[in-house]
Amino acid sequence: VSWLKLKNSSRPTLLITGFSLFGLSASPKEPAEMASNTTLVDLLQNADQLFDESKYQETLDVLNSFQDQSIADIKWRQARAMYKLSKIDTKQKQKFIREGFALMEEALKLNDQDFSVHKWYAILLDSNGELDGIKARVTQLETVKKHMIKAVELNPQDPTSWHVLGNFAFGLADMPWYQRKIVSAIFATPPTGTYEEALEHFLKAEELQPYFYSDNLLLIAKCYQNLKDSEKAKHYLTLLAKITVANDDDKRRVYQLAIKLYNMNLYLIFVALAISACSGALIQNVLKEEWISFKLEHSKKYDDPMEERFRQKIFLENKRKIAKHNQLYELGKVTYKLGLNKYADLLHQEFVAIMNGYNSTSNNLNKFDLKAEAVTFIQPDVDVPDSVDWREKGAVTPIKDQGHCGSCWSFSATGSLEGQHFRKTGKLVSLSEQNLVDCSGKYGNEGCNGGLMDQAFHYIKDNGGIDTEKSYPYEAMDDTCRYNVENSGATDKGFVDIPQGDEAALKKAVATMGPISVAIDASRSSFQLYSEGVYYDEECSSEDLDHGVLAVGYGTDESGQDYWIVKNSWGTSWGQEGYILMARNKANHCGIATSSSYPLV
Repeated sequence: VSWLKLKNSSRPTLLITGFSLFGLSASPKEPAEMASNTTLVDLLQNADQLFDESKYQETLDVLNSFQDQSIADIKWRQARAMYKLSKIDTKQKQKFIREGFALMEEALKLNDQDFSVHKWYAILLDSNGELDGIKARVTQLETVKKHMIKAVELNPQDPTSWHVLGNFAFGLADMPWYQRKIVSAIFATPPTGTYEEALEHFLKAEELQPYFYSDNLLLIAKCYQNLKDSEKAKHYLTLLAKITVANDDDKRRVYQLAIKLYNMNLYLIFVALAISACSGALIQNVLKEEWISFKLEHSKKYDDPMEERFRQKIFLENKRKIAKHNQLYELGKVTYKLGLNKYADLLHQEFVAIMNGYNSTSNNLNKFDLKAEAVTFIQPDVDVPDSVDWREKGAVTPIKDQGHCGSCWSFSATGSLEGQHFRKTGKLVSLSEQNLVDCSGKYGNEGCNGGLMDQAFHYIKDNGGIDTEKSYPYEAMDDTCRYNVENSGATDKGFVDIPQGDEAALKKAVATMGPISVAIDASRSSFQLYSEGVYYDEECSSEDLDHGVLAVGYGTDESGQDYWIVKNSWGTSWGQEGYILMARNKANHCGIATSSSYPLV
């Protein structure tokens, strides 16, 4: 538990990690139910003490040692410890969350009048849904909210419940666009949350116990910031600097908060906290902890200590770059944010060389007259919707990951064919990129060294099909061709090219035909670290294309910015769960309409 002592307060405060409806990284001691069995009371007190000391496995061991496991007080504490362990041991996250949620289901049956049971049921329900994907998660929103409200009703004097309820409202208010669209598609009347509602709950928690959580102050400030009340935001951020540092352990925790503020670009508060802790070495320790966490999260392993030091240096430089850029975002000077992802330890030059494989085979284009093979897209004389998202129609497979292989072109090609096959048959079949990597060489493609989507469509036509991903799984390396006609999942009759540079034509193609293969300039370092928002980089070229992706829709955000919804093949840790919004109607930004096509089926 990251405890910080605030001036004039004997109560601990709580640091909370982001990217969750609740964001709980810990909880203050929950009161045990009165029990006639003194042994049980002692055990619960011991378990709570261990939990407060961040000894989560020991907490679980103590609770598991009690003979009678059919007690709600035992079960919700076990689930709470498992939730915390899932944050530490990411490899066993699914196991801990699944088992923890099962315990909370049992606890709820045993005692539905305990606010702690409802609180932790809501938290574990949300975490369990997160494991099953965003759609599964959002279907639980109403149930999650119901149990949080019940926890507050049962114990309105518990500030932690008000804080978590505030986090729920804040999470809904701060929800990314793609999650909002999923929520709207699932619910006739979507659950809502506003910054005003979140602020009300956070202030209630603060009223019940001033300085209760350090992050309660931080989130109050963020609410005021989003509500354009900079003076009140500054006031609550200033309170964060009023932290009494008693020992080295306190100093380390102060720096954890300082780093969080630094990442939010709140430099003045960061400096105040740094001065209060009075130790330059400690910030290095916190940065080291972040580096270790990054390696664990993304399963990073390096050949030797020298390489690791090199990678860590790149990682820290990218952190600084992200903080600097996101400060511009907060000031409204750019329309997108950057963030850490699994590529944050790569030099930009090596990242581009490894990941961007479109058009790397331009010298081989003389082997085939692709223009002679292509059919030119003729725009239908129809009005198209203001927004389209083929994911909502079921025409897009989940995000894939090309790994360290320049095979982006193959993912773009399969994605477009998957969409066309779905439109024709009503069945969404994931197709084999490895089939294209291994087998389309004589059509000008070079596997992990690059290729073109049209050349892939040409191969599929002549070959009579492409295998399913299940029968021919991806390996992220060149291998021998193993196509088996019995495992074919789809085929095409050729391909259609969209008029070069015509965004209006591309819009009609996306609206009327489905997901479209497109090539873009992804050579900017901002693209490598893209996190959210509408991507627009003035230096992005409309001619020098190096990456194949998939346009699955388009729309306009709340500020009036037009965008393309683009599916990438760099895994879900990149961008908005694998997607990027790219500026639309901005002079063919990044060349998205320069080389676009789709297969005929």
